Amino acid sequence: MGPASEEVKYTPVSKDEGSLEDIIHADKSTPRSSTRRFCNSPVITLLNVFLFLVSLIILFNSANPITRPNWAFEQTAYYSPLFRRIKIPVVKKTVQGTLFNEENLILRAYPSPEVDAAWEALTDVGVVIITGEEVSKLGKDPSKTVKAPREWGHGDDAHLAQLDGQHALHCLNAVRRYAYREYYFPAVQTSNTSRSSPFEPFDQAHLSHCLHVLLQTLSCDFSADVITHNWMDTQNYPFPDFAINKKCKDHEKLVDWQTKHRISQDQWMEMGMRGASRREPGEYVKQLPPMMKHWVEHGEEDGQTGHNG
Repeated sequence: MGPASEEVKYTPVSKDEGSLEDIIHADKSTPRSSTRRFCNSPVITLLNVFLFLVSLIILFNSANPITRPNWAFEQTAYYSPLFRRIKIPVVKKTVQGTLFNEENLILRAYPSPEVDAAWEALTDVGVVIITGEEVSKLGKDPSKTVKAPREWGHGDDAHLAQLDGQHALHCLNAVRRYAYREYYFPAVQTSNTSRSSPFEPFDQAHLSHCLHVLLQTLSCDFSADVITHNWMDTQNYPFPDFAINKKCKDHEKLVDWQTKHRISQDQWMEMGMRGASRREPGEYVKQLPPMMKHWVEHGEEDGQTGHNG
């Protein structure tokens, strides 16, 4: 057997010496109490409430479509890539609607080179680039739309497009030119007693196309603004006051965007040289409608009655 074990005796800690927990935290009691008082202060509470409200506002703005810059325009449009690319300003305007050209506006003047330049600046149609996803959102098939050549540097998902509003303005300018046919089409007789159009088949088709496009555009984007009436000297009936106040998309800003993002004239000419016969393998080619095909082949379609002749 080994040596006898010695008995180990333990002495209880005196209550006066404090518990182990009291010893550990003895030096921290005062700062902890101060921190607790700071955390419970009204300033911190208000700060937390403020940060919470800010977070709610940010979350609401990111999730709520009404906060998008062009949300109001989106409600009356099928879809437009512009709504994500530019914030369209709204400007207040008063319509210049006098019967005679009292303001001597160049856009109302009789045709001249200066008048033509003013109209061209307003109605010029530029071709821009959009993506295949945007083509799909327009309700079109991106496999059938024309793409920009890869060497232009826009990648493999670059589709050609133009602004519908600019095309409508182009049509308005075309109608203006046909209205002043004695200036723009001097060979056309100013009076015509026959039931056929005095214009060449393509010009008549273009006129008919533009009139119908403008009809559809104006009736679709119908103005709900209201015109009042005034009594006017020498006039028996109340005379409409066309100088109404309107809120308009800033057309100047939209034209600026088109100018900045349009392809060049040389690039457009290049597309014309490529043509449908020199397209990329697998590209879709749309067939001509019957009347247009007849005009291309024979040049006899009048574009007016719907009958060949």
